[in-house]
Amino acid sequence: MSLEKLDILAFGTHPGDVEYGMGGTLARYADKQIRTGICDLTEAELSSEGTVAERKKEATAASEVLGVNKRIFLDLPDRGLFVTASYLDRLISVIRKYRPEVVYCPADNPDHPDFESCANLVKEAVYSAGIHKYEDSFRLPAHSVHHVYQYITAPFQKPDMILDISGTISRKEESLRAYHSCMNHAYIDLAFTREQLAGKAAGLAFAEGFKSPKPIELNELPGEHK
Repeated sequence: MSLEKLDILAFGTHPGDVEYGMGGTLARYADKQIRTGICDLTEAELSSEGTVAERKKEATAASEVLGVNKRIFLDLPDRGLFVTASYLDRLISVIRKYRPEVVYCPADNPDHPDFESCANLVKEAVYSAGIHKYEDSFRLPAHSVHHVYQYITAPFQKPDMILDISGTISRKEESLRAYHSCMNHAYIDLAFTREQLAGKAAGLAFAEGFKSPKPIELNELPGEHK
């Protein structure tokens, strides 16, 4: 397995999850020529809407809208994302192959326990990927991720930080509408409402919220530059 460098790698439980949580942020990365990737852990084979083939085709289209450089489809079982050695091996190999500086995964969502399962797998994989004596199936060199952040998918969840996506909200909408088989208008409207509320708290039109498992370092004092 050859190495391919990505700056940002976002993990999702199903195709569409990453776009729903942080599509506007990925578009901002693309505007700055920062290389990004999305890794879908499952194929959403248990979803009542859309087929696996449809979701993959829609995910590819959504990636193009957002300027995502790499879409990675794993085939871990939907509703079966338990922390096992074989599943961890798959994620560790992905992290070591693409060597991201920053990794994103979903924050806890009480309505979707699979999101927490995804986050747990990512957390374990990020830690093990940096251990030099830990061998994955491809025996790739260890890689340490600098930061791990969690994107918010629940309707009303207080973020630790927000990012202005006022300039990329239209591309987020287009990426969500690419999922014709599973994204209905109500679901998309809910995302817009969430982003409006997050932005309003900071005087912005739209913002995406994130959680941070670790304290966020400030490099300057608030109000230092007048």
